[in-house]
Amino acid sequence: MHNTTTVRFFGLAFGGEAVGREQDGPHRGRIVFAFGAAPGDLARILLVRVHKGHAFGTLVEILEPGDRVSPFCPAFGRCGGCQWQHIPLHIQHREKAELVRRGFRGLLADAQEVVVTCGESVSYRSRVRLALRLGGNNPGCGFRGLSNRDVVTVDGCPVAVPALSQGIADLTQQLRTLTQVSASGTAVLMAGDTGLTASIRAPLAPGLASQLAHNLAMRPGWVGACVDDGRSVCVAGDPAVEWVSHEAGMPWVLTVDADGFAQANRQITKTIIEDLLAALEPSAVSKTSVLELFCGAGTFTLPLLSRFSSVMALEGSAKAVERLRANSRRAGMDHLVSAVVDLSTPAQLVPYLNKRPETIVLDPPREGAQPLMTSLGQSGASTIVYISCDHTTAARDIRILAACGYGVATLKVYDMFPHTSHCETLIVLRKRVAFETST
Repeated sequence: MHNTTTVRFFGLAFGGEAVGREQDGPHRGRIVFAFGAAPGDLARILLVRVHKGHAFGTLVEILEPGDRVSPFCPAFGRCGGCQWQHIPLHIQHREKAELVRRGFRGLLADAQEVVVTCGESVSYRSRVRLALRLGGNNPGCGFRGLSNRDVVTVDGCPVAVPALSQGIADLTQQLRTLTQVSASGTAVLMAGDTGLTASIRAPLAPGLASQLAHNLAMRPGWVGACVDDGRSVCVAGDPAVEWVSHEAGMPWVLTVDADGFAQANRQITKTIIEDLLAALEPSAVSKTSVLELFCGAGTFTLPLLSRFSSVMALEGSAKAVERLRANSRRAGMDHLVSAVVDLSTPAQLVPYLNKRPETIVLDPPREGAQPLMTSLGQSGASTIVYISCDHTTAARDIRILAACGYGVATLKVYDMFPHTSHCETLIVLRKRVAFETST
């Protein structure tokens, strides 16, 4: 077969592909990446992009299967939401640990283990971002394709919590009634303890946005929806959901807007909160002052407020800060200091770093917080806790902190998104003098 080669796969890559080496021909030993293969597979691969020293290909035939399982979703292989359903969970966890270990090479002590904390592997997602296709032959909602940007429409999702999976079906049903329009859009669906809500962006004709929002809000299990048609935003019901949590030894309610950020896996988020508080527990008796960056609506802020007398929370979204303040007032936590700050600009942090916080906690977006790292490294904080959904950008940023005198005291890895290459990390850094004294 033209431009095919035989590859023995030995691992998984951060992009979700399996990685292996060519077994024959003039390029024997060359690294090849391909979706759909698994560690241990011997497979025939069609090469589609060739670079110096490595190539990308598509799976043609499995000649000798490695350790693999049957995918549980009928859309697997077309939908880009999951890449690893054909790989046993213990291998997923092993490979994620190895990816993080390699990314943090030189930052960890030799004795530091990298262990992946896991939870449920199906029905775990309480928030999804969907692509919309309106009109045409197959209107609906779904995820971008694994190998292209086409929308793979679905009527539910087995990794979503059942209420959210039903919400996807409800949205698809409503979109199929909008025959007067042909367009694309996006939607964020969120399931909370109070029900379902959605934030939808699509260029709908006048009147259709209101119709869509109200039809969704009237569905069983829904509390509301908002639809932005490019001219105005139509809101029906409540565009926010509530989560009741019991971390930090007390019940508290987190209200999050559908178009705001919230962690998608509540079970793992609960564990991260517990680990965060445990990491800071030894300093709690000293009434440590905490500076939190990228606080959002308060996923970590509320637990921190329950333990510390001084918490300053900064966030770039004014709407999220408004929601955070409402959440803290509802919890009776009136010692919150919060502000809307452009966290892409180090100069904006200066007034807050000048207050000399003893602990800094940050949970930046996937691209990390590289512009802030030197300022944080020079802040004098005794402890910095970095929570990340991308271990590659986290490792990059932490190397800057290491150059400023911080050492990694704790690294925890969480399988926030089973069956994908993504994982969450919590890294506790101590100022090296204090760190070395305590070890």
